[in-house]
Amino acid sequence: MMLNLVRTLVVFAFALVGCTPETSIRPDTKARTPIQAVSCASVTPTVTVMTFGLAYSPDPTTVAAGSIVQFVMAPQHNVTSSSPGLAVGFGATTCLEFPEPGTYTFECASHKFTGTVIVTDGPEVPEGPGAKLVCPSSGRNAFDTYGVAAFVAVNEEIFTLVLADLDANGTTNLGDSFTKIGTGIPPSTSDDLATFKGKLAAFLVWAYGGPASITYTDGKPYVGPQDMVIAHTGLGITSAQYDFFVANIIVPALTNKGVTGDDLAMCFAPVVTAPTFKATMVGK
Repeated sequence: MMLNLVRTLVVFAFALVGCTPETSIRPDTKARTPIQAVSCASVTPTVTVMTFGLAYSPDPTTVAAGSIVQFVMAPQHNVTSSSPGLAVGFGATTCLEFPEPGTYTFECASHKFTGTVIVTDGPEVPEGPGAKLVCPSSGRNAFDTYGVAAFVAVNEEIFTLVLADLDANGTTNLGDSFTKIGTGIPPSTSDDLATFKGKLAAFLVWAYGGPASITYTDGKPYVGPQDMVIAHTGLGITSAQYDFFVANIIVPALTNKGVTGDDLAMCFAPVVTAPTFKATMVGK
């Protein structure tokens, strides 16, 4: 009887080993921690993933190990995945911690569009200069107040107003920097118009407290943190041209798309009017 008991215990032990997933132990022998939900009220997400049409945005999303990704789903969309813990209900807002490096894919169960979170060992992306500015209308930063769709709308309005001024006044007010887009002369203008617009939108989203990357209207991903000096080198933008752009393009674009006067003054203007920020673009 004792021998049978020992055999039973041995078989049970082997069964347990056989059922242990290969991914439960890291190469450094430390136990892996699965993706897990945390209270959104008690954390500051590194990035927020939303739905924009039939797509997740930003996508792909790149964060450092240990980061919190907040998923804000529309009522008709959700997140489902074979990765344990990577699940968000229809219309739900859920914060998930990603402790381990790797590439995590997911999809909307209803519409089958996919998304990806890439978790790296590297440092987290620094927050934008306007991330801590509070809008009076909401008590939150500009991105959390208005969302990615509003930033996309403002970005499109910026280019509408730029083209209108160039048509009416030539380069008198804005200079010729916008007319050089796509020419590659200087090298900072090598991006075509669609790419230029996507990069500007991603920069504005990141600068005002949003994620470090977005998927723009062309379906391509763009990264927000950018070197503004490199992006403007050789353009020779003057102080007067910059001030005109802020006062007569940026401000009307924001107000035309529903930003209140108080929010404009408190959580938008301080970024673009800061002398240090202006210096990264003027006279380069």
